[in-house]
Amino acid sequence: MDYYLNRHTEAGSTLFDLFDTAGTCLYTVEGDWGSFGGKLYLRDASGAETAKISCVGIHGLCKYSVQVGERERMRVTHNLASSGGSLRLSKTDWSLRGDLLTRSFDAVDGRGNVRMTHAPCWTAHGDGYGIHVERQQDVPLSLCLAVIVDNAALCGPGCAVPAN
Repeated sequence: MDYYLNRHTEAGSTLFDLFDTAGTCLYTVEGDWGSFGGKLYLRDASGAETAKISCVGIHGLCKYSVQVGERERMRVTHNLASSGGSLRLSKTDWSLRGDLLTRSFDAVDGRGNVRMTHAPCWTAHGDGYGIHVERQQDVPLSLCLAVIVDNAALCGPGCAVPAN
């Protein structure tokens, strides 16, 4: 399954839009973000919550928790000061490989099977990221992981980035 992730630029609580290859918006990511974390919600086209991302911390040192249904499926620690990589996954056998700075990476399971890939792309909706998910049951978790990586790279939703 292929998806395109675009940062939502209009006012409101929607932070990201996720489209299929035909350009149909299948999911949105909405949420509230404060100085020390917040909650993000992956919602399908009907508005139903598909997954929830909770975050505690400040930019550069955050802990994310991904809940699909009633079950916590993944934790992600974002630590810019870490020597072992800025993002570390736990509560899953997945790991990340590739370049998180350019957001060209994939997630592999404990046996080395690719579960999802993520890379920059350009679509009719503007600059964004292409996401390929290998298995249907991994879609909510994969999309949440993509949102976390993009969120961490963007300093969190709504963060001001100084221009050079």
